[in-house]
Amino acid sequence: MSETFLDQAQERAAQSSKKAEQIKEAVTQGIEDFVDKSKHTLKRGRRAAEELAEDYTHRVKKYPLSSVTGGLMTGLVIGVFIGWMIGRRS
Repeated sequence: MSETFLDQAQERAAQSSKKAEQIKEAVTQGIEDFVDKSKHTLKRGRRAAEELAEDYTHRVKKYPLSSVTGGLMTGLVIGVFIGWMIGRRS
């Protein structure tokens, strides 16, 4: 009877070890997939940012007056909004 119990215990230990190895492989694969997708997303984002910067550089060179005017107006609106918010707190 004790041999049967020991055999069962060894079999269950082997099954548990096999399950643990499968879980480890699944987690490792999931992490690798996540890292690969993250790298791909970062590369895509970097390319998009570079294209956006190039587009704006081209636009500023093509329309310098409207670009400067747009920047000044944006700064003025932000400044007025911040001033208004500070004035409300007082």
